[in-house]
Amino acid sequence: MGLKESADREVSVRSFTAPRGAERDLTFRAAILRLTRRSMFLVGMLGLAIPAVYVLSLLVFMDKQISWKYDEFSSTAGLLIWDKLLIMLLGAASLVLSLTRIGPKFGRLMVGLIIVLACMATLMDDLARGDVSLTVAWLALILFVSLTVPYRLWHTLVIGAAVIGGFVLCVSYASGIMGWPPSEAGPEFLIFLVLVTVACSGISGLLYGSLYYQHQARRMLAATNRELLRTQAQLVQSAKMASLGNLVAGIAHEINTPLGAIHSNSNLAARALDKVAEALDPGEEIHQSLRVLRDMNAVTQKASGRIDTVIRALRNFARLDEAERKRVDLHEGIESALTVLPQPAGKNISVVRRFGELPEVSCFPSQVNQVVMNLVLNSMEAIDSEGTVTITTRRDGDGVVVDVADTGCGIPPQDQQRVFDPGYTTKGVGVGTGLGLSICHQIVESHGGRIDLTSKPGEGTVVTVRLPIGH
Repeated sequence: MGLKESADREVSVRSFTAPRGAERDLTFRAAILRLTRRSMFLVGMLGLAIPAVYVLSLLVFMDKQISWKYDEFSSTAGLLIWDKLLIMLLGAASLVLSLTRIGPKFGRLMVGLIIVLACMATLMDDLARGDVSLTVAWLALILFVSLTVPYRLWHTLVIGAAVIGGFVLCVSYASGIMGWPPSEAGPEFLIFLVLVTVACSGISGLLYGSLYYQHQARRMLAATNRELLRTQAQLVQSAKMASLGNLVAGIAHEINTPLGAIHSNSNLAARALDKVAEALDPGEEIHQSLRVLRDMNAVTQKASGRIDTVIRALRNFARLDEAERKRVDLHEGIESALTVLPQPAGKNISVVRRFGELPEVSCFPSQVNQVVMNLVLNSMEAIDSEGTVTITTRRDGDGVVVDVADTGCGIPPQDQQRVFDPGYTTKGVGVGTGLGLSICHQIVESHGGRIDLTSKPGEGTVVTVRLPIGH
């Protein structure tokens, strides 16, 4: 399924709330955990600040007296402080919990418990005074505080149900049990709390769902960016290969004609020398001159043969005229890549071939040759001054395996998971593009194969390519 089809399907099934099991996505779970800890910190600060400001305001501006008991003075003259201290204690607990290593579920449970306990402390204080009208406003405020926590809809419903249930039970029975004056709680109070609970639950569900779909959108955007980088890398490399093909075709055309003439003239000169030697009875000086001419002619033939081999290797490596799959000998492609690959300047690197018996493989020859060349080039660049690059081939069931091993500097463990990412390079800024291994990974996967890397810093790296034989 392509990215567009995946995005369309995601939008078509989207609801206002997050789906069940949303936190099975570990990255989303981590994001929710961070938000939960921030919310616990905020709830803790509110739990400490609001009661403190409330108490100080009454003491300073209304000249209240502090009392710990309900029967020392009337509610109009005194300030009962035990419930405010309890709320501040709960706020401090929330602050401590925000600094601990807890999961999002446990953190939300703790904040919910703190909210319910704060509601009950406020309610018990006003029940002792015989007036619960202010309590309803307090309960609504504390329920709204729950919106700072990334709750799902049913989480806030449970908290609201606990608050409403506690309110009904306390108003009905607590005053009689504790000997407090009876409190009047009209039905409008209960209706108001129910409406606040429903509103908070809906808002919580919408916020949580919004967080989830924002996270999904970011993931989809990241996947699209990775796909664009891979496509860009492939286009860049395809352009390079096309340029190489044009260069090879031009070189082959321009060199083959004079090379044919040189090769033909060399053969003709050799035969002419043989006839001259047969026709004459040369002396020692002429005989020595003929030997020199034969040696020069042999060197010329060897040089022209070498040029012809390089041209054939270049054409075999590019294979741009073979746009379709075909069965090829991998060893021939490896030899072509090694022929056109220059020896790095200032380095003494030996290439060891350990070729096994391989059947012909169905593939795109130019792409597979490109993979081999990139891997061998990376291995050579990983060697500082002197070392060995070993190419091993073998058959493995219905596939073939090509190992490219080097004795270079190796790759740190923390970087080994990123080597196939587009743009990642260990060669430094302005040296490497970070596209080589990414393109190799894409080519091997498009052939139905797999590419793996193992490395030990200071010992070297082994890249293993597995390709199916195909039909």
